[in-house]
Amino acid sequence: MATTGLLLALLAGSCGESSEETSLDTAETTVVDAERATQTLDLGAPTVALQQEGTGELVELRLSAPAGQIEQGAMEMTSSTFQEFDGVLTTSTSTTVIPITVEVLEVTADGALRVRTTYGKPELELIEATTAGQVATPADLRQATAAGQQTIEFLEGGEITYLLTPDGSASEVAVSIASASSELGPILDQLIQQSGQLADQMVVPMPTEAVGVGATWTVTRSLDVGISQDVTATYTVTSIDGPVVSLGVEVSAAAASQDFDLPGLGDAEARLVSSDTTATGQTVLDLRRLLPDPSTATSTSAQVLEVAETAGGRPQQLAQVLVFEMSLARDR
Repeated sequence: MATTGLLLALLAGSCGESSEETSLDTAETTVVDAERATQTLDLGAPTVALQQEGTGELVELRLSAPAGQIEQGAMEMTSSTFQEFDGVLTTSTSTTVIPITVEVLEVTADGALRVRTTYGKPELELIEATTAGQVATPADLRQATAAGQQTIEFLEGGEITYLLTPDGSASEVAVSIASASSELGPILDQLIQQSGQLADQMVVPMPTEAVGVGATWTVTRSLDVGISQDVTATYTVTSIDGPVVSLGVEVSAAAASQDFDLPGLGDAEARLVSSDTTATGQTVLDLRRLLPDPSTATSTSAQVLEVAETAGGRPQQLAQVLVFEMSLARDR
């Protein structure tokens, strides 16, 4: 139902984002029981502003689906990372595939959909890597792939439930992941908050006004998982064929210099010096469906960070560029 995938790239390429218009309320405590760790999140409402109404027949874009509708799909991402730390350049390219099942649990009297998204087992593969010009061996890649796989396995069986309004805004978000992830200790809350924000990115907030081909609108929103960042997405309608709407999307994000936490790394201190992200993509929405057909995106994020191993220690600078190519589509 209108997942762009673009803001997923922003999420993957940074520790988090926020803006003046909306903010993430993380005051609620994660509840960990014998089987699940659960947290409710207040993502805040996105700010949607119509810029041009477009031409031709004007139609209202509204989501609708019956209770019990289930769709399956997958998110695929290829990421390339370039990092320079203490004068040493490292590069890597990896692929990640995450199966997704989306179900409409309930349709409210005003047409809102209560949706549950469940993640299958993610699969990660490190394709290539270099350190100071030295190419990683196949054995090195297998070892690094196994280590990376462990960092994302918390997603398997994870559930996100949320209320989705007909105009594409998500609220009442609850995230539940396997309690085995509690072994991650200090980063558990951050992982849950990060996962929960996926709900806000698995929809396209739409204007209340009727629109035609060529219509554009902006969406200003926030994601806040450790780093605050202003994010603006601009959507352009390229075609309308009944309930099927094709959109072009451009996203920009920038963060001011700020301190942020490195959970699980003791007394280490970190500061973001700068962060700039741009993304472009296309998505084909069927307003009767839960997943796009398909959504693709490419994003580039450039960041400069300073990290000190101990409080008050001498910081070292890390510069990195992250490039993501992403797709999200339902199974046929």
